[in-house]
Amino acid sequence: MVLLVSQHRIREALGLLREISPDNPVAAGHVTEILLRRGEFSEVERLLDEADRRGDPHTTAWWNQLHHARGDAAALRANAERGDRAAAVRLLALLDSRAQHAEADRWLSTQQSHGDLRAWVGHTLANRLDEREDVEGLRRLADAGNSMAAECYLAAARRHHGYDVLEQWAAAGHSGARTYLTELLAERGDADVLRGLASTGDTYAEALLIELLCSTRDVAALASEASNDNAAALTGLIRLLVEDGDQAGLQELAEAGHLHAARALAKMQMNVDDLAGALETLTAYGDQADAETSSLVAHILYRAGDRHGLEARAETGDDDAAGALVALLIRLKDRDALWDYAAAGRPAACRALADALDQWGYDDDAALVRRLGLDAAGRAMPGPDAIPGPTSRTLRRDVLSAAATA
Repeated sequence: MVLLVSQHRIREALGLLREISPDNPVAAGHVTEILLRRGEFSEVERLLDEADRRGDPHTTAWWNQLHHARGDAAALRANAERGDRAAAVRLLALLDSRAQHAEADRWLSTQQSHGDLRAWVGHTLANRLDEREDVEGLRRLADAGNSMAAECYLAAARRHHGYDVLEQWAAAGHSGARTYLTELLAERGDADVLRGLASTGDTYAEALLIELLCSTRDVAALASEASNDNAAALTGLIRLLVEDGDQAGLQELAEAGHLHAARALAKMQMNVDDLAGALETLTAYGDQADAETSSLVAHILYRAGDRHGLEARAETGDDDAAGALVALLIRLKDRDALWDYAAAGRPAACRALADALDQWGYDDDAALVRRLGLDAAGRAMPGPDAIPGPTSRTLRRDVLSAAATA
C-alpha cells in the first residue's frame, strides 16, 4: 500500500483500500484521507453515508474534516452545538482562517452556558481575548464569573502596572491579584507597604522586601529585620557586609551568636592570610560548630600546616580533619607518617597510600591496600578476598620510600 502511494498509483491504492475498508476502520480512514487530499468531496460523502448506514462509530471525525475542507461553517456549527468539541475547534479554525475573528468570538459567547462545552468555551474565549490583548473584553468576562478571564485580566493589569485594579481585586480576596500587587510594590521600591504585608504573615511580601533591601543596599534596614530572627535578612546582611569588607560588622554579628557571620568573617580573614585570626574566630563558636564549620576549621589548619591541630581533631572522629591531615602528610611528603596512619586503619590514608603505590610502580600492592587495608605491621590484612601469591607479602616502606625518592 505504501509502495503504491509512493509511486503515485493512487487509483490502484484506492481500489485495494476499498476492497478492505468496509470491515476495517483504519483502511476506511486511509481511503477518506486520500480522497480529501484529492478534493473528491462527493466521493468522501458517499463513503461516509455508507459507513453511517452500517453503524460505523468512527465517522464523526471524518465528517468534521469534510465540512472543514469544504468550508461548511454551518455544518460544523450544528455539530458543535450538539456538544462536539472537535467540531467546535474546526469551526473556530475555519472562521479564523477567513479573518472572521469577531464572528468566532460571538459564537463562543453564545455557548458559554452549553453544558458539554462550558468549561472549554470559557477557557478558549479568555485565551483568544488575551492573545489580542482585549483587556476590556477580559474584564467583562471576568466580571461575569469567568475564572480564566480573571487570571488573564489580572496578568494584563500586572504587565501594564494597573495598581488600582490589582489593589481592588486583592482587597476582595483574590490571591493572584495580591501576588501581582506585591510584585508591583517591590518594583516601585515601596518597602513600607511591603513590610506591612509581611507583618501579616505574607511570606512572599517578606521575601520581596528582603530582595528590595539587598538591591538598595539598605544595611540598617536589613539589620533591623535580622534582629527579628529573619533568616533571609541575616543572609542578605552578611552578604552585603562581605561585599563591603566590613569585618567590624561581621564581628558584631558573630559575637551575637550568628555562626553564619563567623564563617563569613573567617573566610574574609583567610583571604588576607590571617589564618590565626580565622581559626580564633571559628573556635570561639565551637559549641555551635556544624559540618560546614568543621570543614572550614580543617581547611584552615591544613593551610597553616598545623599537623598537630589536625591530629587532635582527627582523634575525636572529625572526618574533615582526618582527610585534611592525609592531604597535609602528602603535601609534606611524610611517607612514614602516612604509612603509620594507614596502618592505624584510616581509610583516607589507605586510599592516599594506594595512589602513591600506583605512582611508584607497585600496582599489585596498591590494589591490595585498596581492597584490604593494612595492619599495624604494615601487612595487608587477611580476609575472604585476600589475593594469594606474591602480592600477599609484607609491604616494605623503606623500599617504597627509596623508590619514591629515586
